[in-house]
Amino acid sequence: MLAALLLDANRVVSVETLSDRLWGQDPPDGARNTLQNYVFRLRRLLGGARPATSSCAHARERGASQTAAARRWSATSAVISG
Repeated sequence: MLAALLLDANRVVSVETLSDRLWGQDPPDGARNTLQNYVFRLRRLLGGARPATSSCAHARERGASQTAAARRWSATSAVISG
């Protein structure tokens, strides 16, 4: 996951791009949820690093119900967006 994100360091990486890099043409069922879990774990491992993009990208990915949480994130690391 880290290598897949570093290929596009400091840029938004789409869910589709990450899925393709990790699993090619045969992603597992629930690939989106798996990717979100991987990113969560990677952020925790790296000391709570937060997304490098605006809260808008996270609002699209996480849904309107989590917009407030997305706004609290600062610009410090890569993020997936869909």
